[in-house]
Amino acid sequence: MDTQYYEHTQSFWGDRTASIDWCEENYVMSKYIAEFWNTLSNLAIIIPACVGLRQALKDDTEKRFVCGYLMLLVVGCGSWLFHMTLLYTMQMCDEVPMLWGVAVFTYCLWESRAPLESFNKRLAASQLLVTCAVTGVCATTRDPRIFPLCFGAFVLVLTIQCIIAVRNQKCDPRLMKMALIIYFIGSVMWIIDRNQCQLLSHVRNVFPPAIQPLLQLHGWWHVFAGSASSTIILFIYDIRCRELKYPYKIGWKWYCIPYMEVNTKMRKEV
Repeated sequence: MDTQYYEHTQSFWGDRTASIDWCEENYVMSKYIAEFWNTLSNLAIIIPACVGLRQALKDDTEKRFVCGYLMLLVVGCGSWLFHMTLLYTMQMCDEVPMLWGVAVFTYCLWESRAPLESFNKRLAASQLLVTCAVTGVCATTRDPRIFPLCFGAFVLVLTIQCIIAVRNQKCDPRLMKMALIIYFIGSVMWIIDRNQCQLLSHVRNVFPPAIQPLLQLHGWWHVFAGSASSTIILFIYDIRCRELKYPYKIGWKWYCIPYMEVNTKMRKEV
């Protein structure tokens, strides 16, 4: 029998305790990984986060952007653990950082016109209060409908902020539009995977085994969400660099991962 498609009768992590199970057969590839492709696809979040974080530290940029890339990295690692184990504790390691990551992005965009290295205590405190309250609700409620609603509300607020920024601040609107389009496509993948699993499984089984991983739509959600999140950081970065008059350019790691190179030692002449 082909070991690639051997269904393990026992899992290393025990019974599933997570409140949600995605449209991928569990423990097919290995008894150590519940959803193999949904786990592996998190590299599309982890690698761009590492690339951006390394460049931000190298350029000695503001701590807010280092924090933004760190949160994206935590999201990717948390999602990896969740899909690898399907345990509720690991599910929280996935969902909670997603909320806090959007909160960090929102703070960075809101404070894009603030003085260098400033810290808005009132804004941070209000965000902390709201995010803690929502985190508490999500952590104590096992209804799988709660988190998507809360996360969607957070993303909606960030999206409105982005639109306002495009209208009122100097920026590259293409970055914002690209992020929204990518995120929308990823969201469609998420919805189909979540709500049309029976149909999706039937369609997937029509194709040869080598093609079937390409039809793991929740894995594609990770790819698109990771790309959109990285692009949103670049959009906020772009606004901030224009505000501080820092020379900057967008580079490409391995021709596929965008990152921002910022010269924080020199300011443009007005």
